Amino acid sequence: MRRILGLLLPLLVVAAPSLGADLNALQKEVERIRGLSFRSPVAVKEVEPARLRQVVRTELDREFPEDEWPRMEKVLKAFALIPPRMNLRAVLEGLLEEQVAGLYDPRTQTLYVSTSPLEGEEMLAEAGLKDLSLTDLFLVHELDHALTDQHFGLLSLPLEDRENEDRASAARCLAEGDATWVMVEYLKRRLSTGKAGGLESLDDVAAAMALGRELLGQGAPAYVQENLLFGYLGGLGLVRAALARGGTKALDDLYRRPPASTEQVLHPEKALSGGDPPLPVEAPRGEAWRKAGWTRVNEGTWGEFNTRVLLEEWGVPGERAEKSASEWGGDRWVVFGKGPLLGFDWKTRWDTEGAAARFAAAVRTRGDLLVTVRGREVQVSTPPPVAPPPGPNDS
Repeated sequence: MRRILGLLLPLLVVAAPSLGADLNALQKEVERIRGLSFRSPVAVKEVEPARLRQVVRTELDREFPEDEWPRMEKVLKAFALIPPRMNLRAVLEGLLEEQVAGLYDPRTQTLYVSTSPLEGEEMLAEAGLKDLSLTDLFLVHELDHALTDQHFGLLSLPLEDRENEDRASAARCLAEGDATWVMVEYLKRRLSTGKAGGLESLDDVAAAMALGRELLGQGAPAYVQENLLFGYLGGLGLVRAALARGGTKALDDLYRRPPASTEQVLHPEKALSGGDPPLPVEAPRGEAWRKAGWTRVNEGTWGEFNTRVLLEEWGVPGERAEKSASEWGGDRWVVFGKGPLLGFDWKTRWDTEGAAARFAAAVRTRGDLLVTVRGREVQVSTPPPVAPPPGPNDS
């Protein structure tokens, strides 16, 4: 779901350290790499860790009103993406408060940096990068966010699309992929030729320092981990495809016409051409659920990327899940609840009948779902309840 990870991009969270770098010099490096100039100085505030945690909590309260947490949690439990007894809010709050040491907030156009020293500089030394500061590396990442915000307005992207989390995730990939590419290019300029410390590539350096699952800890569900990492890795692929086609101008153009779905991120040629837009899908009506006294919890769109994640979580091997989620055309799901019980209806559309058949076959791996195929459309649902028989006073 978009809003579960909504804080991670609207606030553009990083593991940034205390400010000890030459900020002016780093800004010039970011300008040279990105091909844009800062229009105004970046406001930077060094804050104590407790103050930074307060900023994060305030944004959580703004982004996630109290009554939305139960709905988000029920959706992920209905689709078996988190354990039945997991307290989603506690896990995410713990994750954010533990990992966030700095953030750029586009609402105030301010870069907050914790005064607490960063743990991890030894990682650079082990990689043979003793002269490179981890402080500089993450500041470069965040400064690119500030730079693109000044030129394109990050909040003009559909980052907070409450109706279509797939579209919001695609926009998040653009912004994070941009900053990750600038960070990797900065590394290239600082490194001599050859490998560093046995790492296979500069991409591995970026992964080790910013994208690794170890930053998320063992308590983060796979769904959260995969979506967070996809913002960086999928976004980096999108940005590189744009640069290969038309340099930084093509990248700039993506902000004016951002990808409409994670499908367009996974297949960048579609984002660059504007081709294969998502197909409209009407949300399931859920008449059987309502007649049985169940209520609508929430509805949304998974998109190609999270369809793949779902299939993997349901036991479909990775390569088959990827192939089965490809040729995604559109989808819409609705989750229903009654007391502690949860169920869902999920409508999907596919580019071809063959793609629909592959998806349906993959879903049937789970064994406990109802799967209906009609040409290029597939509907998946948990078995709907049986409505109680009418009582003697019913008419």
